[in-house]
Amino acid sequence: MLSIRPHADLDHVPFEVDGLSPDRLSSMSLEEIARLPAWLGNRCLTLGECSTLEGDPADEAVHLQGDWSRAAGIASGMTSGSLRVGGSIGPRLGAQMTGGEIVVEGDAGDYLGAEMTGGSLHVHGDAGDQVGGPLPGTKLGMKGGTILIRGNAGDEVGGAMRRGLLAVAGSVGNDLAMDMRAGTVVVGGAIGTDAGLGMKRGTLLLLDPSLTPERFHPMFEEACRYEPSFVEIYRRELAKRAFPLPKPWPTTLIRLVGDQLELRKGEIFIGAT
Repeated sequence: MLSIRPHADLDHVPFEVDGLSPDRLSSMSLEEIARLPAWLGNRCLTLGECSTLEGDPADEAVHLQGDWSRAAGIASGMTSGSLRVGGSIGPRLGAQMTGGEIVVEGDAGDYLGAEMTGGSLHVHGDAGDQVGGPLPGTKLGMKGGTILIRGNAGDEVGGAMRRGLLAVAGSVGNDLAMDMRAGTVVVGGAIGTDAGLGMKRGTLLLLDPSLTPERFHPMFEEACRYEPSFVEIYRRELAKRAFPLPKPWPTTLIRLVGDQLELRKGEIFIGAT
């Protein structure tokens, strides 16, 4: 395993290293890794000048120790291997990743898992805005893979999502799953305004027991109340990953369909009281 710890004097400086992911580092020596360009604000240094490196990267396992909350774009485009972040990390973690596993023991910044197509991201703390959404200037969000957040998340979670599973144990902000194309989003806590607006397809499973049909935008209407079998499949899958689940887990659900101005094939499920 390769361990990397940034120097303490970098705590308040934006930090970005191109190619810092387990799959790319596995074929490099420590000397080669130390020579990777590292941007600190507007200064270009090397990774070895601004961090301490120890261990062997050959097994595609990387441990980021210390504070990485100012680091952007870590593990972008990652294809395989495992990355563990011992604290918090900045924006665009795992953006456009296609495989591998990332675990964050602290919080994560904006654009977590943006446009990812495979692999898994597990955040033990909170996450920022646009989780699983499109990067600036593009139209589609995540197209596969799994994002699990044990804390809360910000605005526009799952925006323009195309495929995959995104689950948040806590609350989320406004515009949840805006312009969603497909995929599944599970939220255990409270939600902000305009959830599902612009949805074409896809499924929102919202487990806050206080939610009622009147809480949603008029572009969604109640279709039926029933006991869908797929909900138990998601419960088992999340439980297998030790993801915190609300108790009791709802069985009878209210199904809302919309957005009425789009394909009307988006689904929002809430518990029936």
